[in-house]
Amino acid sequence: MRIRLTLAATLAVALVASLAGCTPNKPGLATDWLAGQQGVTDVQVMADHSDAFVSTGIIRGELSPDLDEAGLARLVDSVQSYLVDHGEVGVRLGRNGLDFTVAEDDAAVARSIDLWNEASQVDGIANGVVTTYDQADSIVHVRALREDAVGVYRALAPADATLEVEALRTSGDIAYDLEQDDFFGSDIENRLSVAIHRDAACTPTRTQVALAEGFVGRDDIDGAQLRLCDGFDVYFALAASLARVVPDLRAELEGAGLDQFPVWARQAFDAYPDGRSVAVTPGDPGALAVIDVFETVGAPPAYFELTPERVLTVTEYGTPVADLLTLVSGSPVAASLPIVSLEGTDVAISGTLAELPTTLAQAVALAGTSGQYGGIELSPTTGSVTLESPVATDPDVATAAADLRASGAWQGRVFTVIYLSTQLSITDGVATVGDPNYTDGHVVQGFVDAWNAAG
Repeated sequence: MRIRLTLAATLAVALVASLAGCTPNKPGLATDWLAGQQGVTDVQVMADHSDAFVSTGIIRGELSPDLDEAGLARLVDSVQSYLVDHGEVGVRLGRNGLDFTVAEDDAAVARSIDLWNEASQVDGIANGVVTTYDQADSIVHVRALREDAVGVYRALAPADATLEVEALRTSGDIAYDLEQDDFFGSDIENRLSVAIHRDAACTPTRTQVALAEGFVGRDDIDGAQLRLCDGFDVYFALAASLARVVPDLRAELEGAGLDQFPVWARQAFDAYPDGRSVAVTPGDPGALAVIDVFETVGAPPAYFELTPERVLTVTEYGTPVADLLTLVSGSPVAASLPIVSLEGTDVAISGTLAELPTTLAQAVALAGTSGQYGGIELSPTTGSVTLESPVATDPDVATAAADLRASGAWQGRVFTVIYLSTQLSITDGVATVGDPNYTDGHVVQGFVDAWNAAG
């Protein structure tokens, strides 16, 4: 079982300790107990989330090099007994950074020890932990330098467990990844890690494994999440040209017979890790050429996503949508895409490339009709606006309703008007409130009344 309390249970532990006049068993205090156990040479606090009300965390004990099997069994028994009354602290035992989690269930911890012994024979592991939640749910999660990671994965591959092998460039990156994972209590999928994931139930093909192993050593890849039976997310370095690497990767996947295996090429943009994302496979390889326009001289620094369904979404809040439309229209393949969505400084529009000029003109016209409209979004069949007003004032709903009606932008569309957490819908010219019970529901109700009265 997992050595983890719910928040309510943890609070209860702290409250009981407080009422009893005792100090909660913080991880730092638990180290004193573990340090006194035979076979433990050093103790570290890996994570401490204690405060005045909650005491949780993880500690690890370094095992003596000469601790034999019987001595380890006695130590594990002692830790399990300790955890009965101090389950708010997770305990790991191991050597040279490779640990196993001590579970309260005997069968689970025995399985972890077996897998830990197997992993301990593998060269190149910088650190890691083996955890068994029940007899059918074991995870071997290790970290290694990139030059060692492929060998580590191959050596661990026979293990009957879920494998997570993270390849990082430097020892500092490895230490940081360990710190973050321990702090958050799980693998946080570090974007600077090339991580090979293989679920216990997954039997990958040799081709999938070879492709994943090939990504580990590529300098133009910052990181990747390589889920061997589910799909790959590959994060290319900022200096890489997606317009060049994506077609080459598509050709490689097709040549390997993996054209239906999900692979995404991604690139960080500003502080957004998935700022530029392209579904390399599956999908139409001809659509991939649309991303060329984003690397032309003078192109605005836009976010974009191209899905397997050939839907292109472009976002650039510093550029008018008209300029984004001009940019995308420069691609010979854009006209074949079923949906193109553009969002810029002024409005957001979507539809086929042929539909966008008309939709844009309607959106811009709507934006100019009323100073109370923001967040304008139009497609050929839908539309939405957000009502805006100065702080502590309500919108002039009668004027706003008249402006929308006069614009004609609602005709032929299911139209939504949003104010704070409340919204109304206009369908076939009739306005209705979705849920009038929210705060400030009187505003949208007033809009509905004004709209329907004018109809």
